[in-house]
This record gives sequence, C-alpha cells and structure tokens, in this order.
Amino acid sequence: MPLSAHTRNGINGKNVHAVLELLSSLIQKLSELDRRQIDLQPNTLFYVFFPLMAILKQMRDDSSTVPDQILERLLHVIELLFHWWWWTCDEQIWEQVLMLAGSVVGGLSAKGKARDRDDETKDAAVKLLLCLLKGPDRGDRLSENATTSSSRGTEPTQKRLAELGQRAQAPKLVPVMGMIYDALLRTTSSAHPALQLNSLQVARIIIADFFPDAIVPSVLPGTISTATRVALGKTLDRQNNKGWVKGNIVASALDLINDAIVRAIGDETCSAAGLVKELSDLGDLVELVSEDAAHASSDVKAEANKPYETTRTASWLKATASQLLIALNSLSSLVRHPTASALNALSSLSHSLLLRSRLTLPDLRPLLLSHLLTLSVSKFPSVSAHASQSLSFLLA
Repeated sequence: MPLSAHTRNGINGKNVHAVLELLSSLIQKLSELDRRQIDLQPNTLFYVFFPLMAILKQMRDDSSTVPDQILERLLHVIELLFHWWWWTCDEQIWEQVLMLAGSVVGGLSAKGKARDRDDETKDAAVKLLLCLLKGPDRGDRLSENATTSSSRGTEPTQKRLAELGQRAQAPKLVPVMGMIYDALLRTTSSAHPALQLNSLQVARIIIADFFPDAIVPSVLPGTISTATRVALGKTLDRQNNKGWVKGNIVASALDLINDAIVRAIGDETCSAAGLVKELSDLGDLVELVSEDAAHASSDVKAEANKPYETTRTASWLKATASQLLIALNSLSSLVRHPTASALNALSSLSHSLLLRSRLTLPDLRPLLLSHLLTLSVSKFPSVSAHASQSLSFLLA
C-alpha cells in the first residue's frame, strides 16, 4: 500500500508501524539511487514529497501526534530528496523545510509550543540543515545521465549558495536564522557525539555565510562562551566527566571560534568600519587621531541600529577585545591535549587570528605566539610542522 494511503488521514496508533516501514523502505530506495548517482527530475522529486506533506500538515496542527521515530525518518527522507532537489526547488519550499528543521532542533512546534525531541531526531534535523545550508556532499559530482542544465559542478553550487544566502538575509528570515543558531548552540552541549559535532558544523556555516554582517557582533559573545565551554568539556552534559573532549569536537569548536572572531572583529571588517588602520607614515598617524574623535561622537548614535544588529564602534572594539582575551586565555590548557587534531586546530586558530586580527586584537599576540611556540615542539610531527610553518610565515 502506498505511503499516501496511510498518511492521508494523519498518523495514529493504528498506522504508526506501517508508516515507519514505508518510510524505511523509501530511505533505502533513495539511498541506493543516490549511491548509484541516478539523476531524478524535479517532477519525480515532488511526486515523492507529496505524501510527506500530509505528515507535515499534521505537525503544524499538533506536532505531539507525530512520534519521534516517524519524524526522524521523515527528516531523513527529506534530506535525501534534497540531494537532488537542492539545486532546483523553489526557494519558498527551501525556506519552509529550513524552518521545519529549525523548529525540531529548537524543541518547538509550529505554534511555538515546547515539544522537545530525542537526540536522534534532533540529529536528523541538524543533518537536514547541513544539507540545506551547505548543499549535498555529492554536489560536485555528476551523474552519468546528467545533462548540461542539471550539472552539479562547483559553479552551479556556488551560484545556488549565493542565492540561498541572499534569501536567508532577508528581513523576514533573519530572526528565524537567529533562533536556529541559538538552538544549535544549545545542542553543541549534547552528550550525543554526532549531534554535537553536526551542530558545531552547521553553526559555523551560518555564522560564516548566512548571517548579515551587522548580526555577527550580536551573536559573538554567546558563540565564544559556548564554543569555549565545549572545547574545554565544561558543558552540563560533561560535568561528571573529567577527561579530554574528543579531538574532532575540539577542532570544530575552535573552527567556530575562529570564524566568529574573524567575521565580527577581524582587521578587514573593522578597517571597513574605520576602527583600525595600518600606519605607514606620520600622515596616517595624524589622520588616525582625528578619526578617534569622530568615533567617540559616533558611539552615541550607535543606539539607533536595527533590531538584532550591533554597530561596531571604538568602545565596542575595546570592550570586545578585552573579553576575547579572557576567553582565549582559558583555552591555553589545550596545548596539552592528547590528540593531533585538537592541537592542529589550536595552531590554525592562533595562526589565523595573528594574521587576520593583528590590528584589532594586539593584546592577544603574546598568548597566540606562545601557543605556536609550544606546539612547534609537539610530539606529533604534523602539529610541530604546522606550528613551525605558521611561525615562519608570520615572522617573515
């Protein structure tokens, strides 16, 4: 019996088992087509998606009637569909699926009521977000039957990412992206390793590519606080575990910290805002002094920024730099981490900030250089080589 026959009148106690089996069968078939790189046309994809809409409608009406197992498999099916559909689906459908996945991660129903799901279901939602925001992993491969118009090479992928990024920065979606990001920061503290790692990866994509520039300073404090606690194993889910956090989790947390700092308070961003300037002669120094006076007066007008936005000012730069010094100083213990992946991530973070936040975060230089010096004599050849190369490049 087709899936539509069971979902037409909604999910109930009588058909839960049948719907689970049909969804599992659909997952198996779509996975096989994906593995074999069989090209599916948009009309076929919508035909498969159509019976799923009955379940989605039931979730909008009362999400408590849809069990976790069914929702988990439903999200998996939708993710698989977007392995083909991502390039061609209407942006409004992309937006609705994005909001669905975000509501599951945030533990909310469509009507805003609390409906917390298990970690496996949340992880399925985060994987769907990863596909929606990054594109499918098979995106730069071509199926044997693909035509020029349906090719999924690098150029079409980048074009689609730009379109979706612009869509996500529309005034209507900015608060939605903010709520999704906040939910992801919470799930980065999960004791479920896959959910934790995937949440860190999706959070990094959002802050690097999907938030408008003026939003990033607003989410910087929460990002640094959360990612630092995750890297150091100080989350509530690990309060009784005194061992080191896994290397891949530390690496993802440090990557998130790096992207957040560079976008929010990096040299390039703050130079564009007129907050820092490379000094090459006395004329630049005189100009900088006059600009400082202008910045002092502009700080007063910063209160008039749009909702959710933070205006970069001289006082903001000073306060934020001081807070970042405290936060990054707490990461110093990671130089003793027992895995090469964590140490390489710390080396990359130190190198990146010394290179891209040299003017905005001058007080961080001694700390970051000490990290690189310590790592340059690491017992791991890959770590010592990376740190030594970074020092040579920075000091050249």
